[in-house]
Amino acid sequence: MFKQIFRNRRTKQITTQISQYLIRQHGIHKHYRQDQVDEALTALKLGNFEGISVQENRLAYGVFCTEKEYRAIYQQAGIDGDYEGIQLEIADALYKGKSGRMLGH
Repeated sequence: MFKQIFRNRRTKQITTQISQYLIRQHGIHKHYRQDQVDEALTALKLGNFEGISVQENRLAYGVFCTEKEYRAIYQQAGIDGDYEGIQLEIADALYKGKSGRMLGH
């Protein structure tokens, strides 16, 4: 139970920091490109910032990239990119599971 609480808190912190960075650097947009999200991760030293890892940074891609780009990121890496699964995980962390879809995805 505590593990889930800390994970949810960490998810909120990360998404807040990244969104603030993206807005400052690139303006307000519904979605951002992978390179912009990678830039934010590197600048904020979040996730695996020394070598961008799609597996470790899937939360950021799930929140800020389009579904099409999210799937392309994982297809290129040869990893199954479960977009619906990450959306449910994000909704659970940020909205206590009340929404299965985020940000109009």
